[in-house]
Amino acid sequence: MQARDMEKNYKELFKEKYALFAEKHVLKYAASFRARWNRTEGIFALLALVAVSVFFFVGYVKADTSTTSVIVGNSAPTLTVSLDRSTIILSENTYTWASTTLTITDGNGCATINKVEASLVFASTTADMGANICGRPNSNYLSWDENYCIMATTASSTGGCMATTTGDTCSDGSLTVGEWDCGFQVWFTGTPTDASAPYANLQSARWFVVGSTTDNVVSASATNTAQTIEVATLNALNVTGTITYPETAAGADTGATNQTATVTNTGNTVTDTEISGTALCSDGGTCASPATEINDDNQKFGLVDDTYASLTNNLSSTTPATIETVLATTTATSTTITDATFWGVAIDSGQPNSTYTGTQTFTAVAD
Repeated sequence: MQARDMEKNYKELFKEKYALFAEKHVLKYAASFRARWNRTEGIFALLALVAVSVFFFVGYVKADTSTTSVIVGNSAPTLTVSLDRSTIILSENTYTWASTTLTITDGNGCATINKVEASLVFASTTADMGANICGRPNSNYLSWDENYCIMATTASSTGGCMATTTGDTCSDGSLTVGEWDCGFQVWFTGTPTDASAPYANLQSARWFVVGSTTDNVVSASATNTAQTIEVATLNALNVTGTITYPETAAGADTGATNQTATVTNTGNTVTDTEISGTALCSDGGTCASPATEINDDNQKFGLVDDTYASLTNNLSSTTPATIETVLATTTATSTTITDATFWGVAIDSGQPNSTYTGTQTFTAVAD
């Protein structure tokens, strides 16, 4: 009991002394404030009084921190596709380049794009027009095919595309949008789809580009289905072999000793061969007067290695003759489709001695 009374007396004594202390100092600063106010320093004195009051009546405040975190999720890439032309004009017995630009957008930035591929694909009116890269399990073409499904080609890979060096490079202001360039080697065997294609189902078909990309998390693909792409019909051939007749007497013909000229299909359609030619002239083939000549129709040709009399066609400089070579299209650039033509000549009686030269013209025509 005595201890409690002592504690109570101590607290009352502390409050009394603290109150006297506070009152004494407040009165002291109030008097000082009044004096300074009278000397036009009132505003500064007021600030001092507020500071003292805060010192006595505001408690001590301690700051603290909180940890913040967030996980940035993956943004699936998207892409658009367009080819640099609507009609691909083929080159005889070789390839022509066609190119496409893939514009890829990735919300996480271009640096996340891992792989970009493209294919140029033939599609009939009944074929699946979906986005299928050549060789994929869901593609109509399970491997690269120079006639129907062509993979993009770069200096370092087949199927791959290269980040552009001329367009949007991902570092020119937009870090989320970039362009990739893809090149296609379209060989002369590419299936034709234009209005001159040999069959109605080919004329109604088309080609399209499919592009594909991945950021190692999500893959995306797109096609240029809004763009109509045609591969042009190419009727073309190549002739090998020089028609050099043996020395033949005036009033005779070459008999069974024929010369051979071989015709090779170098286009993308089944073709016959149209042949015309000039007379044989003694002035190197120009046939300028007063050169002597052997008439054009003295030369004969056919598809069977027969005697001169049995060869089926006479050469004409005005009316080309069409022979049924029926050269199919090759299914591979490494395989040639050929047919041989056989040639003979007759020399009229009284023909002067000389060397006579002429020209034969071979033209591919649709079968």
